[in-house]
Amino acid sequence: PGRVGGAHDVDVVAFGGALLFGVAVLAKQVLLALVSGPYPNPLWLPVIVLSLQHGMAAGLAAAIVAAGVQYWGGLPPALMTEDMYGYIGRVAAEPVGWTAVAFLLGHIRSRQSANRSGLEAELAESRRHCAAVADLCADLRTRTELLERQIAANARCSNVDIAEAVSELPRASWENFVPRLTRFVALMT
Repeated sequence: PGRVGGAHDVDVVAFGGALLFGVAVLAKQVLLALVSGPYPNPLWLPVIVLSLQHGMAAGLAAAIVAAGVQYWGGLPPALMTEDMYGYIGRVAAEPVGWTAVAFLLGHIRSRQSANRSGLEAELAESRRHCAAVADLCADLRTRTELLERQIAANARCSNVDIAEAVSELPRASWENFVPRLTRFVALMT
Protein backbone atom coordinates (compact mmCIF):
# COMPACT_ATOMS: atom_id res chain seq x y z
CA PRO A 1 0.00 0.00 0.00
CA GLY A 2 1.32 3.38 -0.98
CA ARG A 3 1.41 6.42 1.19
CA VAL A 4 -1.50 8.79 0.91
CA GLY A 5 -0.49 12.43 1.13
CA GLY A 6 -2.55 14.91 3.00
CA ALA A 7 -2.76 17.20 5.99
CA HIS A 8 -1.01 14.66 8.21
CA ASP A 9 2.08 14.65 5.96
CA VAL A 10 2.16 18.46 5.96
CA ASP A 11 1.96 18.45 9.77
CA VAL A 12 4.82 15.95 10.01
CA VAL A 13 7.00 17.98 7.63
CA ALA A 14 6.17 21.23 9.45
CA PHE A 15 6.93 19.72 12.86
CA GLY A 16 10.15 18.12 11.62
CA GLY A 17 11.19 21.36 9.92
CA ALA A 18 10.46 23.41 13.01
CA LEU A 19 12.46 20.98 15.12
CA LEU A 20 15.40 21.10 12.68
CA PHE A 21 15.33 24.90 12.58
CA GLY A 22 15.20 25.03 16.37
CA VAL A 23 18.28 22.81 16.59
CA ALA A 24 20.03 24.88 13.91
CA VAL A 25 19.31 28.22 15.66
CA LEU A 26 20.45 26.77 18.98
CA ALA A 27 23.64 25.43 17.35
CA LYS A 28 24.24 28.83 15.75
CA GLN A 29 23.96 30.58 19.13
CA VAL A 30 26.32 28.06 20.75
CA LEU A 31 28.84 28.44 17.90
CA LEU A 32 28.67 32.25 18.14
CA ALA A 33 29.48 32.04 21.85
CA LEU A 34 32.24 29.43 21.58
CA VAL A 35 33.95 29.86 18.21
CA SER A 36 35.46 33.09 16.97
CA GLY A 37 36.48 31.95 13.46
CA PRO A 38 34.37 31.05 10.46
CA TYR A 39 32.14 27.99 10.69
CA PRO A 40 29.50 26.44 8.47
CA ASN A 41 26.14 27.99 9.03
CA PRO A 42 23.92 25.49 10.92
CA LEU A 43 20.94 26.64 8.85
CA TRP A 44 22.27 24.40 6.07
CA LEU A 45 21.10 21.40 8.13
CA PRO A 46 17.32 21.87 7.78
CA VAL A 47 17.63 22.87 4.11
CA ILE A 48 19.59 19.74 3.22
CA VAL A 49 17.61 17.35 5.41
CA LEU A 50 14.19 18.57 4.28
CA SER A 51 15.27 18.56 0.63
CA LEU A 52 16.54 15.00 0.92
CA GLN A 53 13.55 13.70 2.85
CA HIS A 54 10.60 15.51 1.32
CA GLY A 55 11.65 16.88 -2.06
CA MET A 56 11.94 20.20 -3.77
CA ALA A 57 8.91 21.97 -2.31
CA ALA A 58 9.97 21.31 1.28
CA GLY A 59 13.58 22.19 0.45
CA LEU A 60 12.62 25.52 -1.12
CA ALA A 61 10.38 26.31 1.83
CA ALA A 62 13.30 25.49 4.15
CA ALA A 63 15.61 27.76 2.11
CA ILE A 64 13.12 30.63 2.42
CA VAL A 65 12.71 30.05 6.16
CA ALA A 66 16.50 29.81 6.58
CA ALA A 67 16.92 33.16 4.81
CA GLY A 68 14.24 34.66 7.03
CA VAL A 69 15.88 33.29 10.18
CA GLN A 70 19.32 34.42 8.99
CA TYR A 71 18.19 38.03 8.46
CA TRP A 72 15.41 38.24 11.07
CA GLY A 73 17.25 40.97 12.94
CA GLY A 74 18.06 42.84 9.74
CA LEU A 75 20.80 42.75 7.15
CA PRO A 76 24.37 42.97 8.35
CA PRO A 77 26.06 46.33 7.87
CA ALA A 78 28.29 46.86 4.86
CA LEU A 79 31.99 46.82 5.48
CA MET A 80 33.99 49.92 4.69
CA THR A 81 36.05 48.05 2.10
CA GLU A 82 33.01 46.64 0.26
CA ASP A 83 31.33 48.11 -2.74
CA MET A 84 27.63 47.57 -3.40
CA TYR A 85 28.18 44.38 -5.44
CA GLY A 86 30.47 42.85 -2.86
CA TYR A 87 27.93 43.59 -0.14
CA ILE A 88 25.05 42.07 -2.13
CA GLY A 89 27.20 39.03 -2.91
CA ARG A 90 28.12 38.54 0.75
CA VAL A 91 24.54 38.94 1.96
CA ALA A 92 22.97 36.82 -0.78
CA ALA A 93 25.60 34.05 -0.94
CA GLU A 94 24.07 31.70 1.62
CA PRO A 95 20.41 32.20 0.66
CA VAL A 96 21.31 31.59 -3.00
CA GLY A 97 23.34 28.54 -1.97
CA TRP A 98 20.45 27.21 0.12
CA THR A 99 18.07 27.71 -2.78
CA ALA A 100 20.42 26.02 -5.25
CA VAL A 101 20.92 23.02 -2.94
CA ALA A 102 17.18 22.82 -2.32
CA PHE A 103 16.55 22.83 -6.10
CA LEU A 104 19.23 20.24 -6.82
CA LEU A 105 18.64 17.78 -3.97
CA GLY A 106 14.91 18.42 -3.90
CA HIS A 107 14.53 17.80 -7.61
CA ILE A 108 16.40 14.50 -7.35
CA ARG A 109 14.28 13.44 -4.37
CA SER A 110 11.06 14.55 -6.05
CA ARG A 111 11.92 12.47 -9.13
CA GLN A 112 12.68 9.48 -6.91
CA SER A 113 9.34 9.92 -5.15
CA ALA A 114 7.48 10.20 -8.45
CA ASN A 115 9.28 7.15 -9.80
CA ARG A 116 8.46 5.21 -6.64
CA SER A 117 4.81 6.21 -6.87
CA GLY A 118 4.74 5.05 -10.48
CA LEU A 119 6.33 1.72 -9.56
CA GLU A 120 3.88 1.27 -6.67
CA ALA A 121 0.98 1.92 -9.07
CA GLU A 122 2.39 -0.62 -11.54
CA LEU A 123 2.82 -3.15 -8.74
CA ALA A 124 -0.75 -2.63 -7.58
CA GLU A 125 -1.97 -3.06 -11.17
CA SER A 126 0.11 -6.24 -11.56
CA ARG A 127 -1.33 -7.61 -8.32
CA ARG A 128 -4.85 -6.93 -9.56
CA HIS A 129 -4.03 -8.71 -12.83
CA CYS A 130 -2.51 -11.67 -10.96
CA ALA A 131 -5.57 -11.95 -8.73
CA ALA A 132 -7.84 -11.84 -11.78
CA VAL A 133 -5.78 -14.52 -13.56
CA ALA A 134 -5.80 -16.69 -10.41
CA ASP A 135 -9.60 -16.34 -10.18
CA LEU A 136 -9.93 -17.24 -13.86
CA CYS A 137 -7.67 -20.28 -13.39
CA ALA A 138 -9.73 -21.50 -10.45
CA ASP A 139 -12.91 -21.00 -12.46
CA LEU A 140 -11.37 -22.78 -15.44
CA ARG A 141 -10.29 -25.70 -13.26
CA THR A 142 -13.81 -26.01 -11.85
CA ARG A 143 -15.34 -25.87 -15.33
CA THR A 144 -12.85 -28.44 -16.64
CA GLU A 145 -13.70 -30.85 -13.84
CA LEU A 146 -17.40 -30.33 -14.51
CA LEU A 147 -16.92 -30.97 -18.23
CA GLU A 148 -14.86 -34.09 -17.53
CA ARG A 149 -17.64 -35.40 -15.30
CA GLN A 150 -20.25 -34.61 -17.95
CA ILE A 151 -18.19 -36.34 -20.65
CA ALA A 152 -17.67 -39.35 -18.42
CA ALA A 153 -21.37 -39.49 -17.58
CA ASN A 154 -22.43 -39.07 -21.22
CA ALA A 155 -19.90 -41.50 -22.63
CA ARG A 156 -21.73 -44.77 -22.63
CA CYS A 157 -19.73 -47.78 -23.32
CA SER A 158 -21.33 -50.85 -24.69
CA ASN A 159 -21.29 -54.23 -23.08
CA VAL A 160 -19.30 -55.47 -26.04
CA ASP A 161 -16.51 -52.93 -25.31
CA ILE A 162 -16.36 -54.02 -21.67
CA ALA A 163 -16.30 -57.70 -22.62
CA GLU A 164 -13.50 -57.10 -25.12
CA ALA A 165 -11.45 -55.18 -22.53
CA VAL A 166 -11.93 -57.95 -19.95
CA SER A 167 -11.00 -60.68 -22.41
CA GLU A 168 -7.93 -58.80 -23.75
CA LEU A 169 -6.48 -58.21 -20.28
CA PRO A 170 -5.46 -61.82 -19.49
CA ARG A 171 -3.91 -62.20 -22.97
CA ALA A 172 -1.80 -59.07 -22.65
CA SER A 173 1.96 -59.17 -23.15
CA TRP A 174 4.57 -56.86 -21.65
CA GLU A 175 4.41 -54.58 -24.72
CA ASN A 176 0.64 -54.00 -24.72
CA PHE A 177 -0.25 -54.52 -21.05
CA VAL A 178 -0.37 -50.80 -20.13
CA PRO A 179 -2.68 -49.73 -22.99
CA ARG A 180 -5.04 -52.67 -22.36
CA LEU A 181 -5.13 -52.00 -18.63
CA THR A 182 -5.76 -48.32 -19.28
CA ARG A 183 -8.64 -49.11 -21.61
CA PHE A 184 -10.12 -51.52 -19.07
CA VAL A 185 -9.93 -48.97 -16.24
CA ALA A 186 -11.36 -46.21 -18.45
CA LEU A 187 -14.31 -48.35 -19.48
CA MET A 188 -15.02 -49.47 -15.94
CA THR A 189 -14.95 -45.98 -14.49
